[in-house]
Amino acid sequence: MFSAGLRIDSLPRDGIRPVAPVDVAQWRAGGLAPRLVGFVEHDGAGFRADVELRLYRGDHPFALLHGSMKGLCAVTEEMWTV
Repeated sequence: MFSAGLRIDSLPRDGIRPVAPVDVAQWRAGGLAPRLVGFVEHDGAGFRADVELRLYRGDHPFALLHGSMKGLCAVTEEMWTV
C-alpha cells in the first residue's frame, strides 16, 4: 500500500459487532455519527494503518455519508486538510 510496506490483509481492524443499538442511539442523541474509518499515518519512523470506529459531529462531512458511500480526507504538511 503506497509503497509503505503495508499489506491490507495484515492491518488491524476494529469492527462494529461490539456496538449495541443503545450505543448508536446514545451517540445520535448526542449529535454524533459513528463511522468505520480506515487510515494510513506517517509518524516519522514509518507508516501505521488501521480500521477503527470513530465518532464525528453531525456537521463533519463523514457524518453525512450513508450506506455504502465512501469519503476521503487527506492531511498533508503542505496543504493541511484536503
